This record gives sequence, C-alpha cells and structure tokens, in this order.
Amino acid sequence: PVSEGGGADGGCPPVSYEKATSCMKVRLLRSTNMYGCKGDGYHKFLSELPTLTSCDLSLPVNRTYLFFGVSYTKEIAYNAIIPECTARVTEGNCQPMTFHLSDNRTVHIIVNNACLQNGHFGVGPLEAFLKTEHIDVAFATEPHPPCYFPHMFFLGQVRRGDHPSVHVGNYPCVDNGRGSEQKVERKPDLDNLIPQSLSPEEQGRKGWVAGDVVSYLPIIRQHVKKTVQLDSWVNKDPWPHPESEIVFNTSEFVRKFSRPCSFPNCGNGVGNHLCLVGTPTLMFREVARIAKRLLK
Repeated sequence: PVSEGGGADGGCPPVSYEKATSCMKVRLLRSTNMYGCKGDGYHKFLSELPTLTSCDLSLPVNRTYLFFGVSYTKEIAYNAIIPECTARVTEGNCQPMTFHLSDNRTVHIIVNNACLQNGHFGVGPLEAFLKTEHIDVAFATEPHPPCYFPHMFFLGQVRRGDHPSVHVGNYPCVDNGRGSEQKVERKPDLDNLIPQSLSPEEQGRKGWVAGDVVSYLPIIRQHVKKTVQLDSWVNKDPWPHPESEIVFNTSEFVRKFSRPCSFPNCGNGVGNHLCLVGTPTLMFREVARIAKRLLK
C-alpha cells in the first residue's frame, strides 16, 4: 500500500480553511495580488466547503512530483503546502519553484517560466531538467505560446516602475481558450514594449519574438511514465492525449459549484482565476487521489 503521510506532525488532523488561507498568503501569495481573496462572501464560501483532513491533501511519500503548465496549474499545485505550512520552498533563476515536504516528498512547479516553457528556446532546457530529476508523477498541460512571455517580462518592468509610460493592459498574446493563443497576432503594443536598443538577435534570445509553438506534453510523457493531463477549467476541449493517459478535466469541478469563488472578492473573477484557498483546494484533493492510485 502507498503511504499517504499526514504532514510534518503526523496523523490526519482536519484542515482549517481559514488557517490554510493565512498560510497561503504568508508563504506563497506575498509577492502577488492574484488568487488571494477576501471579504464576507469569501469567508461564507469557505464555511460551506466540505471538510478535509491533512491526509486528503497529502501526496504519497518518497516521491517527486511535477506540476507543469499555466497559472491555473499553479493554483492547484500551491495547495500541496497546506498540510505543512512551514515546509521549505525554493526557487531560482530558470529553476522551478520547489516544495521540500516531509517524508522525502518533492513538488516541482513549472508555471509561466520563460526559461523552461518558452517555445522560442526549444525543449532543450526542459529536457535537461527532466533528465536530472526523477519525476514519479507529472500533472501537466501545455504552457502559453512564446508570444506570451514578452507580456510577463514587461509587466514586471512596469510594476517596478522602470517603464512608467508603458501601458500593458492589452495582453499581446493571451487568449485562454484552447489553441486560440497561437492564432492571436502580435498587437502594436508589443513593438512599443521591446527596447529599440536591442538587436533582433538579442530580442530573439530573450524570446520576445514569437517563434514556432512547441508542444511540451510529448516531452514530459517521454521522461515521466505516469503523466496526468491536467486541463484547466477555462479550456472548452481537452488537449489531444494518448488514449491510455489519464485526463483530469477540472472544468467538472467548476461546474459542480454553482458559484465558484473567484479572485479578487468571490465575485466575477479576473482572468478566470479562482480564490486560494477554495475550489482549487478540492481539485488538489483529487490530484492526491490520482497520485495514490497511480503509485499503488
């Protein structure tokens, strides 16, 4: 049988959603305004969620996991820290965010990572990572196409005040419907965002020029035998997948809740992002169940 573990203190104590929310804000959401919700409507929503224990949110021990995709993937993966809020979290330049959990459990999160997911650079950086890490189970979906990453870079610049005159309200290449991102043409804003002092070659090396869209799922499947396709709740149709592969379509969870709680105040959501803690927490419970079945 697979040992579930129950967090650093052992056992399976019930999860306090309020404490889990505080943990999430302190450990993972301190550097972003996204995902963390507040207000009476949010607290009422939390009070109506089903009871969970730490074991419900604990992955099997002595294993390494990968969550790969877009920000919706991150919303699910972040819940891995709830059973042990004090766990060590590391991240570095061109490296995944990694949770170092008790009982030799490691969770790598590769989401909107310009080094490991920018198709303009090809799949080499990701392959190098997968070859050095023994991933037991991967939960993955396709990342944004290459033209997404200029938005990420310059949004960071604007937040730091380096380019106060630049307006980045219009995403150059972001449309969350499956497959539609590749069809969005570069908007004029993108040309204004790229520093003119950089040569086309330098722009290309930074991934600021959209190249061919790369499919990462086959690469992950090649290196990780147990790969679960994790389709986000905004996709109308799942990405193509082998018939033998498990597909976790999270849109079913969203449909199950008549009013899923969305960022920022449990009302109409921004970019279809859901509140953390919230519906993605229940999705992670299902992720943990899938991992336990796969690793029996």
